[in-house]
Amino acid sequence: MKIDIQVVVETVRSMLQGDGYDVELTDYEPGELKLNVVAGPEACEDCLVPKNVLSNIIASTLPAELAATRITLTYPSDYA
Repeated sequence: MKIDIQVVVETVRSMLQGDGYDVELTDYEPGELKLNVVAGPEACEDCLVPKNVLSNIIASTLPAELAATRITLTYPSDYA
């Protein structure tokens, strides 16, 4: 079964957009998903949960075929 990883990215995007963030897929290999969280001009810095919390939320939305996928997040503060 082929996994459409863009569906996963769009799910994450919809979770973050309300707080002024977007997400970019930086890499995907079986077992690992790397996402870059991007702050928009109206981003709510206090609204972005810690990486481990967001990773757990994302993991809970993944299809069963991706259940063991490691999620690596890059936050805007990682570039500061």
